[in-house]
Amino acid sequence: MISTLRDLHPAASDPVPELPDEAPTLQRVDLDVLSKIVKRSLNNGAAPAGSGWTGDLLYALIGDKDCLSAIGTLICDIINGKMVGALRELLLSSIIIPVKKSSGGTRQIATGECFYKLASLYAFPDIPLEPIQFALSPGGPESAVHVLQAALDLHPDWIVISVDIAMF
Repeated sequence: MISTLRDLHPAASDPVPELPDEAPTLQRVDLDVLSKIVKRSLNNGAAPAGSGWTGDLLYALIGDKDCLSAIGTLICDIINGKMVGALRELLLSSIIIPVKKSSGGTRQIATGECFYKLASLYAFPDIPLEPIQFALSPGGPESAVHVLQAALDLHPDWIVISVDIAMF
């Protein structure tokens, strides 16, 4: 099974590029918005990635003003591309969990870092795919393609970016 996962997720040929120096930066994170995102989208029992952090753990911290402020600073730094080196690699990595399909074969479930998910949800609040889950439903990938196409048809100025990163 490991060799199948390696075949499906080969090592990246090039690292994800750094943000350009002229990219606009976020000055501060709205802590009320951040708190709502944690409550609404991350406090869902999802499995942790490599760091062991989950949305449920973040939820336990957001009630404390100092902890929420620290999380806000971290999210601001992630959005501004200030995470470099091994820390950046860890934030962008996922754990791949193989699940056997009833029809044969293997489906791969990727669990990403909750801090990266939180930064993404904060930076792109209008992406309407939360909390839809296609991974384990029959015809899930096909359904996801149709939802994305419908969103692009409704919003011609939107783009879709697909990133598949494997760390072995």
